[in-house]
Amino acid sequence: MSDVSEIPVSFNKTLLDKALLRYTNDPSLQLIDYNIQDNSADISDHFSSIMFKVNLHYKRDSASNDDNVHEINAIVKTLPDVPDQSHNTHLQYVTETAQFDTELKVYEKILPKIDSMLYGMGLNSVAPRQIYQTNHNAPIPILIMEDMVSLGYTTIKDRRQISFDAAKMLIGKLAQLHATSFVLDKQMNETVGQLDSIYFDFHQDISYCEDMDKCIAMMKQFDGFENIVEKLEGKTEELFETVRNLYYSPNDAACKVLCHGDMKFQNTLLKTNGGEVANGIFVDFAYANFHSPAIDLFEFLYKVPALDVIIHRKHRDELINHYMNMFGTVLTGAAFERVDETIENVKNEMDRCDELQLWFLMFLVVYYMDTFDEDSEEDTEILDYEKTWLKTVLGELLKC
Repeated sequence: MSDVSEIPVSFNKTLLDKALLRYTNDPSLQLIDYNIQDNSADISDHFSSIMFKVNLHYKRDSASNDDNVHEINAIVKTLPDVPDQSHNTHLQYVTETAQFDTELKVYEKILPKIDSMLYGMGLNSVAPRQIYQTNHNAPIPILIMEDMVSLGYTTIKDRRQISFDAAKMLIGKLAQLHATSFVLDKQMNETVGQLDSIYFDFHQDISYCEDMDKCIAMMKQFDGFENIVEKLEGKTEELFETVRNLYYSPNDAACKVLCHGDMKFQNTLLKTNGGEVANGIFVDFAYANFHSPAIDLFEFLYKVPALDVIIHRKHRDELINHYMNMFGTVLTGAAFERVDETIENVKNEMDRCDELQLWFLMFLVVYYMDTFDEDSEEDTEILDYEKTWLKTVLGELLKC
């Protein structure tokens, strides 16, 4: 949980009275009290804002026969209210960057319209519902959202929780996010392309090339990786330039959508019913941008499902096919006329951005190796499996 000293003084009962009215549209409700909870273990990873949980307790006014006290559980995101932030690099980062502003724009201008379209098709939301958001002229912005854990969703702490069925559910939700934003921009004159956040800071050229070289150096130690290393060695700068150009040229995309921008398993939540995956949502839109759907799609494939799901080419193909089918279903449900042409453009984007697969995969290797504990028997067993997985997938991508 965030230090209470960081929470803005404007986060108070007056603000929460407004939030309750906006959320319920019922003026007969009265806020009794609220309490901030330290449940940070139930909150997904976040970096571009401070975040905490709050419980609102309310009841109806005296004219009502209902004397019961009701509760709303919420997640609050805001910026720190700290006069001197020079001692804390994290606070400096969240204050000086525009990523929280991006998330505010997404929740205010785009997600409500996406939800409206999806509800009209009998589909569920792709993100937590906004409860309240302060005006743009507020000294410190505050965003209040539904706490999805209290509504039966589970945060994902280990990608091994993302089975094939869970991955299929989530990639279908990704298609819904992409397709509805595409329609909003093309058909309804609701431009969503005003988001300029780019997830990677490509000014850190040397750092990224060093990470890729580190990945290659690791693979040199693995038996059977000789052909893979030979194809990769000396090509890190070329790959870096290719990927940077893809990210910085959104207008080159034949099809542009609202990309989540940080599509990893930590930013997903799942809901089950009787042991079956019932729904999924995405959180943390701080890196959202209007770009090629291939960026989210390839990042999803290599950062969301369990490794034993994506080691199988058949599973990857099934996930992509499900994404395409759901994308088309949403376009049809929105009465968009050029469905086949648009799906073909999405496929062309995957071909154009194909080297992103190698990019995401290499950084995944660095992540796993950095967290590897050579004294752990479990980590050693996992590493052996990861080598098999890596050799299979890299071999396919590099055709060796």
